Amino acid sequence: MLQNMQVGTFVILMCAAIFTDVHRMKIPNVLVGMCLAGFFVFAALKGMALSAVLLHVAAAFIILVIALIPYSLRAMGAGDVKLIASIALWFGLGEELITFGILFSFYGGLLALAILTYRHMPLPTLVKRWDWATNLYNPTKGVPYGVAIAAAAITLRTAVI
Repeated sequence: MLQNMQVGTFVILMCAAIFTDVHRMKIPNVLVGMCLAGFFVFAALKGMALSAVLLHVAAAFIILVIALIPYSLRAMGAGDVKLIASIALWFGLGEELITFGILFSFYGGLLALAILTYRHMPLPTLVKRWDWATNLYNPTKGVPYGVAIAAAAITLRTAVI
């Protein structure tokens, strides 16, 4: 039951990240904080050893440092970087983290292609009334990469059950 609660909490947090990134092109710090706190709550409830928790923290730190590279090149937003690091905390060092990186890169490529295709289509009048849809249509707004990051995390976390 605890495992189901953990997965359910994680999926809800990732869905919230997708929603906010699509609608506001931002991932709120409070959401990243909830993701971080959620890991520590479930680690405590599961009785995870301190050494294992520290390995998860190390994974988050390593991924944060790596993700700062595309951020410094303006290829990724700060919210995306923080989200990736908070997700890495849940996966820890190992195979899951590598799979997560491959998945979000693949999903990110698909998302970028979909957004580029969307931006080359005429925007219907009804859709022009939706702020989030016009944000996605605007090439100066970038791509809500948090969608791909969170979708990859959901795919991997729910496949592990």
